Amino acid sequence: MRLFAKKIATELPEWNVNPRTLKPCGTTDRFALYKVGPVLSVSHGMGIGSIRIMLHEITKLLHHAGAKDFSYIRIGTCGGIGVDPGTVVLTEEALNPKLEAHDEVVTLGTIRKHPTTFDTALTRALYECRGPIPLVRGNTVATNCFYEEQTRLDGAVDPGYTREEQQVFLRHLQGIGVRSYEMEAT
Repeated sequence: MRLFAKKIATELPEWNVNPRTLKPCGTTDRFALYKVGPVLSVSHGMGIGSIRIMLHEITKLLHHAGAKDFSYIRIGTCGGIGVDPGTVVLTEEALNPKLEAHDEVVTLGTIRKHPTTFDTALTRALYECRGPIPLVRGNTVATNCFYEEQTRLDGAVDPGYTREEQQVFLRHLQGIGVRSYEMEAT
């Protein structure tokens, strides 16, 4: 997030932030947070649990600061599905590992489902300002594991499926508009 914040400071000098002297806001023992003009750049660790904690804490911070009309945009790595290496995937809808368009949170022993369809106006605006970046729009499957749930064959244990089953499933994902795997989208 430091590199992203430096990029913002370099690209948008009207905010008068020197990219060479940019420092994180506060301590970095939980998350690293940088502020450049109206943009917060925050690390979130790995996985849905980590990003969920960060989103709660940043949302509380923004609420108490009186911030209004803000958006969250996650930038991170993913495994492309049926796209050329280096292609950016702009997610329109996140799917859980069961390929459902909601996030599940268990509270008091009960599953609560939260929809994972993204803001279409924001997605469209991001797509329109992409410049020369190779970019595709599609859905993303957010998993709890980098190996078995992402149909990888290079983990430490036998995943319980064959390469042929993996390829059939990946083609199925492509057929329903999935273009990437990662661990935070929902």
